[in-house]
Amino acid sequence: MGKEIDLEEVLLERELASRELIDYIRYVFKYIYKKPFYENWHHHYLCAVITSYLKGEIPLLLVSLPPSYGKTEICIKDAISFKLGNDQQYKSMYVSYGDELSTKTSVETRDIMQHPAYKNLFPKVAFKKGKDTHWSIHGGGGLFATTPTSATTGFHVKNIMIDDPVKTIEGHVKSALKKVIEFWDGTIQSRLEDWGDDTGSIMIVMQRQDINDLIGHIKKTRDDYVHICLEALNKEPIVYEWGDFKYERAANEPLFEAKHNLEKLQEMEKNSPSSFATQYKQDPDESEAGFFIKTEDIHFISPYDIPEQNLYILVDNAESLNITADNRAISCLGYSIDFTTKEELFVIQDLSYGIFDEDQTMEEIIRFMIKFETDVYIENKAGGITLARLLKKKILTVNAKLRTKGEKLIINQVNTFSPKRSISKNKKIMSGKTYTSTGNLKISNEADKKGVERYTEELLAFNPEKSNNKDDLLDVTVGSTTAEYIEPKVVGKPKKKKNNKRKKRKKSWNF
Repeated sequence: MGKEIDLEEVLLERELASRELIDYIRYVFKYIYKKPFYENWHHHYLCAVITSYLKGEIPLLLVSLPPSYGKTEICIKDAISFKLGNDQQYKSMYVSYGDELSTKTSVETRDIMQHPAYKNLFPKVAFKKGKDTHWSIHGGGGLFATTPTSATTGFHVKNIMIDDPVKTIEGHVKSALKKVIEFWDGTIQSRLEDWGDDTGSIMIVMQRQDINDLIGHIKKTRDDYVHICLEALNKEPIVYEWGDFKYERAANEPLFEAKHNLEKLQEMEKNSPSSFATQYKQDPDESEAGFFIKTEDIHFISPYDIPEQNLYILVDNAESLNITADNRAISCLGYSIDFTTKEELFVIQDLSYGIFDEDQTMEEIIRFMIKFETDVYIENKAGGITLARLLKKKILTVNAKLRTKGEKLIINQVNTFSPKRSISKNKKIMSGKTYTSTGNLKISNEADKKGVERYTEELLAFNPEKSNNKDDLLDVTVGSTTAEYIEPKVVGKPKKKKNNKRKKRKKSWNF
């Protein structure tokens, strides 16, 4: 038999959840998500501030939080659904960097409100027909989800919530930051009804990424805001107060122990001090030297420490086969994932580059094929298809010589592939920052020294704003970490125990 339901307890939970945001969040996790809510003091602090915001007491609220610390859940989905339960006339606009994310958040907020457990709290809420990005309830309230680059003409609301207006990989891209600032200065505030009275309000919830991001811009140009900044790790004691809430945070106290303990935070800061200061301390450094930083993004590994990996020989064949063209680049990239920790590891096993003619290019590729005994991947741009065809013929010639010597033949496959046109080469390289800054992309100590020097030069000179970066080696290393054909070798998986028990033979009758 299941656990008996205490009706009085359930009714008390419903009563509290309909009145207080923190109790509402507990209720949502318990009865709608049906999963644990790892409650922490900063949740109470945020709820106290957001409650004031929802009452119209804060016209402009800025909330900066580290990534994956629950900002969208608490500040957006729970806040909107709670407010609409208590005020069916409340109209909101939700803005995030991409159509997919803004639609997803809109749908998930609506899903909460359509759940039977929500109906038990707020039985008056009834939905009208609507779209995933624009829905409403009887009474006039509802949600309109959009992006900084989408049209908002004709929509006026009481509340605007902006959630991470720029993608993480575009956090330092001036053109992306500029679009958001233009959206703020020229569009967003005109969408707010009754700006300046006690009902119209805007909340911006985001992780800081650049000194000139949206929060940075507002802090430079206005003084009528409230900024709630919660850093993952603080160096000095801090007192957080709002209304009846008060919390005294000790020096070096992790913001959310259940998410990152002190040891983990200190390790993250040591491995990537600049990125940690920006995203986890919410304090972007104006003096940051470049997109990639030597002390943060260059990590080496001994061959003895490299786990078993799937290996890929990657070739950047430049734009033509003309010998005077830019460098050809070749790498062997290893990829593995730990079965227990789920931590990924990329290792640049070796590198080669140069202004090779087609014969030299094929000789280098074959050298890699013999050394690493794995498949080759060549982008089918320009001379890529031609190179692949010539390489296959060259392998036949080489194999004939190897056979006469009694040596091992080359059996590696030569593949061509079409890269995603929806993402530029710069963005592919930028996305690799996730691995370089955390030490999840390392360079083997046995990799070619000349190739490593060139790779380092390209990495540190990389500028997201330029379309003509010298990035030949970056393309076959950092830029390939998101390639669709790359799959990891799972390591550390426990071996299945053999069943040594002998199966009993069924009795049979012989006549």
